[in-house]
Amino acid sequence: LQARVAQATSRVEGIETGVQTALGKAKALTQASDAKLLQEISSELEQEQKALMDFQKTLTQDITEARKGGAPAMSSVTELSKLSPRLRTLQTGMAAETTKIKAWFAKATTGAVNAKKQAEMAAVNKVAEERDSKELNEALPPTKETVSTAEDSVEAIVMMAAPLIADPPDDDGDILSKATEEIELAAADSQTKITEARSQINLKLQQARKFAPETRKVALTEFSGLQQKLTEAQKKLNPYKSFKKEFRARAEARKSLQELTDKLATNEL
Repeated sequence: LQARVAQATSRVEGIETGVQTALGKAKALTQASDAKLLQEISSELEQEQKALMDFQKTLTQDITEARKGGAPAMSSVTELSKLSPRLRTLQTGMAAETTKIKAWFAKATTGAVNAKKQAEMAAVNKVAEERDSKELNEALPPTKETVSTAEDSVEAIVMMAAPLIADPPDDDGDILSKATEEIELAAADSQTKITEARSQINLKLQQARKFAPETRKVALTEFSGLQQKLTEAQKKLNPYKSFKKEFRARAEARKSLQELTDKLATNEL
């Protein structure tokens, strides 16, 4: 029994040395330590923990066997029993440190995985941004040209109608009728241009919403701006779509105002 006690004591001392060495390495680590190093120390702690638990079972068996020796073996039982608290103390320290290192390793691994995913996503987004930016740069100029054409057609109508509005003829003859009809025909053609341009922009806006984030932002701003220009052009065009009727009403109003002015002037005299 004395030999068994000596052997068990030596084994516990060896385990203590191994555990303390592993714990020393673990305590030198921080949450910012390299993931590979955290994994190595975690594995070392687990090995020491396994060795400790295995010997705990062996020690329990030795104590049980020693007790069978009765009173003569009590001193050996006492010596063997004193080793158990030492093992439990090691076990407690090991458990706390192992849990901490494993948590750090898990976080470091997750961070590395997330960083890798972010890098992959950034690469994918870069390709998407370049592709979509190229598509936007190809689509924007002709769309702007279409909007400019619609705006110019409206401005041409405004200029066409300006002389009639500024100095309307006294009679409602063929020349006036023809002029107002030409303005309405031009307005109808301008309306077609605005409608076609708006359809193009609506389609471009749908496509832009599928672009990569940065290009999408630029595209939506550009096409929304063009859409607003068409809205302004439409407001300017509307009075000329029924110009003949509007012009007659305006002429009648001007005539009535002139008659009233003349009447008031006569009464003053």
